[in-house]
Amino acid sequence: MIMSQQFYSLFTDAGLALLTEAIRSGTQLGITHMGFGDGNGELPVPSSDRTALENEVYKAPLNSLSACLLYTSDA
Repeated sequence: MIMSQQFYSLFTDAGLALLTEAIRSGTQLGITHMGFGDGNGELPVPSSDRTALENEVYKAPLNSLSACLLYTSDA
């Protein structure tokens, strides 16, 4: 994956499994917060098998969440 964007989001394997189950069962996923890490002084390589942020420094509640069709992985 060539990264031309500085920031982006990535589902973890665990998150994708939860999303798949929500779609299969017709229930809402229920994402309530978004966390942010500082990489603990390093530039971490995003990976879907991660289970935690590198040095989470902030977590915020979400009041809404929706897909943005302007910025896709194909853009």
